Parts: sequence; structure tokens; C-alpha cells
Amino acid sequence: MGHFTLDNAGNNQTALNEVSSQLIDRGIDFDPINHRIPCFPHIINLCAQRIINMFSGADFSNVADSWVHGTTVIDKGDYIAAVRGDPIKRARSLVKAIRVSPLRRSAFRKTIISGNDLNNFLDDMGRPVQVPVVELLCDAETRWDSTYIMLNRLRVLRPVRLHLSEHFS
Repeated sequence: MGHFTLDNAGNNQTALNEVSSQLIDRGIDFDPINHRIPCFPHIINLCAQRIINMFSGADFSNVADSWVHGTTVIDKGDYIAAVRGDPIKRARSLVKAIRVSPLRRSAFRKTIISGNDLNNFLDDMGRPVQVPVVELLCDAETRWDSTYIMLNRLRVLRPVRLHLSEHFS
């Protein structure tokens, strides 16, 4: 069976090969493959990326028909439809569409500022909220937590969504 690396860090293998060479020169047997210590954060990232990339195709056959989250009843069919719509891909597309253009970025910022000034933003309970004046963040494949950070930023900016059309039309 062939050797493969779990963390794609060729420099780790190069370093271990050098250590092995120097130890063998001193009469000490050292196998660089068997002594390899993979990069744990990179392995976590590979696992997380696999989960993120497989998210929209998840199997929900063993999930109840509905469940309660807080005071909200979640319907399995509605949830599956939302997941199949690939919300992570849609989030990335939205963030990229706004971030790619300085005019769109400026309009997004103005939407937040004016919405805050006019108390236009409401939380899920219909109460006015102030939204932080921040940029949208795009995730990076090499940082597993960046998808969480991107989605969390979008969640914080969720009240802005209804007011985007006035600045983007």
C-alpha cells in the first residue's frame, strides 16, 4: 500500500527525511514515515471541509419529522429543502457579490448606517435592533473556522436583508 500524507505539509516530510539521514549516518535506524507526526490543525481542517462540502447532501432518514428549537417547531421537510438549497454556497455567493465591488460594499455600509439611524432593523421578535457597521466576511478553504465566522457575521447582519434592495436597485 502506498504512502500518503494526511496534512499536505511536504516540508514536514523533508525535515523528517533529513533527521533520518543524519541519524542513519550515526548508526541509528529511523524511519521518517513511521515517525511522522501529522499537523493536527490541518487534519481538523480537512475533516471540517469534508463535512462542510457534504452538508447539502446529508442523509436525514433517521431524523424525526419535526423537532423543537427554543419555541420554534422545525419541520423536517422544510429543513431538508433549506439544506438542499446549499445555504453555505448561497452565503458565499452573496458575500462575494457584495465584496467584489467597491460600490456594492459602500452601498451595503450605507444601508446599515441609514437603517440604524432610522431604526429600520428588527430582530426575529419584531423589536428594533442596532446592527454593527461591519464588512461581510468570506470564508477560506484553508481555515475551517472561517465558514463559521462568515455564517455568524451573516446572522448578525440578518436584519439588513430586507433593506438591501433600496441601495442595490
